[in-house]
Amino acid sequence: MRTSNSDQHLNQEISLRTGDTEFAERVRLNQQKLTAALKPHYDFIVCGSGSSGSVVARRLAENPDVSVLLIEAGGSDDVPSVTQADHWFLNLGSERDWNFRAQPNPRLNGRSIPMNPAST
Repeated sequence: MRTSNSDQHLNQEISLRTGDTEFAERVRLNQQKLTAALKPHYDFIVCGSGSSGSVVARRLAENPDVSVLLIEAGGSDDVPSVTQADHWFLNLGSERDWNFRAQPNPRLNGRSIPMNPAST
């Protein structure tokens, strides 16, 4: 199978981030498979596969007469910092950390507290 320039770029970028060329190839093949399965039209598009988005998508998909696309931000979760609970802190400050902060609070001397969501 021949790979395009964008596929090669994706492989190189993932390899640089993870140091794993086999992983990069798995990601490329998975993205290719998922892209090929996309339809040009959906009856419903649900943005966010958190607890509520997943439930909404599931309930909509129970109707065999409609098509549902569930999309989520973020990259692969096939990394130790996501799959191994004792590595959770490695996500702080990484590409999976969206760097959300609370509004400065006068009761905290104007400090702004980090609000680190999971975005995998």
